[in-house]
Amino acid sequence: MKVDLHMHSYHSDGKLTCKALVEEVMDAGIGLFSLTDHDTINGLEEMKEAVKGQNLSFIPGVEIATAYQGKEYHLTVYGYDASDETFKSLIDASIKIRSDYDKAIVKFMEPKVSLEEFLDYEDDPFIGGWPSLNFFKKKGLVKDIYDYFEISDKCPARMVFPEPKEVIEAAHAAGAGVFMAHPSSNGKGGLPVEILDYFRLQGLDGLECYSPYTESDREVDYYLDYCKKYDLKISGGSDYHGGFVGRQLGFPHVTSDQISYDYLKEFVWKE
Repeated sequence: MKVDLHMHSYHSDGKLTCKALVEEVMDAGIGLFSLTDHDTINGLEEMKEAVKGQNLSFIPGVEIATAYQGKEYHLTVYGYDASDETFKSLIDASIKIRSDYDKAIVKFMEPKVSLEEFLDYEDDPFIGGWPSLNFFKKKGLVKDIYDYFEISDKCPARMVFPEPKEVIEAAHAAGAGVFMAHPSSNGKGGLPVEILDYFRLQGLDGLECYSPYTESDREVDYYLDYCKKYDLKISGGSDYHGGFVGRQLGFPHVTSDQISYDYLKEFVWKE
């Protein structure tokens, strides 16, 4: 069975509704998938409605940002209990961190734009991205995310996300499994063992060994060997954003026999 355990809807920085995403999932021949919006679970109920009556297996997911040694990492969380108060508080805090940063980077660009203008701006969630990026595009300050990131590098404000231990413990308390998302995005050629060891010792359950960020089979094998050595679970996904960024749904091609299917299938939502 083809699987894709990493994708985004318009509820974070993707472009598609949950219904449209399900249609693309089915067209791609994917049988097991997860919606992993950034730091929000607002799409959960919409996705449940979209998969009802379909021959699909859906795992509730979310991609949560964390920080270690001043660097941002992402954790994909599968099978959470949406009613868990500690977990909801963690999500709410992450949403506020991103919202506060939107305002801070706009203030950094004054007087080219003003915070008052931004606060009056109504973002269109169906164009992908996030509010400050799309506001800058509308004002002609940036053409794409790369221009935006150049401004972000110069902006003194920073998003200070919770430490890995806090995120992992909150996710576990909500009954979820926690994987490091696309580790190669933080370390081309293979994230250093020291970093992998740190996250593992904080309670990480597995790695997203298959992702569009890996550049070779050798790199994939590096993560697979690490998981095998320490009995970590294996996942994979496309990090698809519905066309907002140039990633293809279902790429890399991952099947259920390549991941920790027996572990992950326990998180599948049941109608």
